[in-house]
Amino acid sequence: MIKIIKKLIINLYYWLRYFYIFIKNIKYKQTYSPSNNKDNNIHIIGNGPSALSTFDNFELNKGIDILTVNFFVRQKDRFTNLKPQYHIMVDPVWFDKKRENDINFNEVFTILENEVNWKLKLIIPANFDISFNNNNIEIIKLKINELKYVESKIMFNLYEKGLACAGSNNVIHIALYLAITNNYSNIFLHGVEHDWIKNVVINEKNEILLKDDHFYESNIRNLTNEKQFKKGEFFKFCYTYYDVFKTYNILKKYADYKNINVYNCTKNSFVDSFEKK
Repeated sequence: MIKIIKKLIINLYYWLRYFYIFIKNIKYKQTYSPSNNKDNNIHIIGNGPSALSTFDNFELNKGIDILTVNFFVRQKDRFTNLKPQYHIMVDPVWFDKKRENDINFNEVFTILENEVNWKLKLIIPANFDISFNNNNIEIIKLKINELKYVESKIMFNLYEKGLACAGSNNVIHIALYLAITNNYSNIFLHGVEHDWIKNVVINEKNEILLKDDHFYESNIRNLTNEKQFKKGEFFKFCYTYYDVFKTYNILKKYADYKNINVYNCTKNSFVDSFEKK
């Protein structure tokens, strides 16, 4: 009985949280609407070290779409050769004016503006604005109405209608959500190692250091100095990544609900919710 009451209280909390976010986002216009890509496949290329090596093993045929995220654009030759149908930038940092003088960020926007000579759908949060003079780029605005941990048909129905999503604390969550909601029959993940736990250290000052590996660069980040976590908050770091992996579990159930196959092609990936390929 106590477990049932506890579950009801937790569900109520997440529903109330969802309605709060939903109402908060009402003033923003969403231009995203689900599409039907049945019988088509899509490859989602993450930022992990193995992203390009596993992707290169697949033969690109007609009916196969490509989705890229974040700094993949900086691989200009690869980006312009692949000509992805979708590119996602949902992290608010992309729209932070403090980044205006950041060389890496500016490079992404410059390439998008000057090099995209194919039809590209650029997905951003509905509460931000961005514009290009390049008519090949279609801006798709998505409301990040987060709803999860309330695993039910009602939640998945809201996902299907584009009225809710599983959150955006990792860009691959949004990529998967869109691929599933757009009804791709088979989804292939590349470069989603998510093996941060192997690369984290607590130094003598109790600061959290993380070796952040991507296919385009590797660097050591001090998450305490970045004010992501205070000293003594490693438990919060662990919870953050619990949430990342739990969200993959929810997206797996959403894919099963829609009879869609998701394959993780990433070698040595910590994401265990999907069949490895």
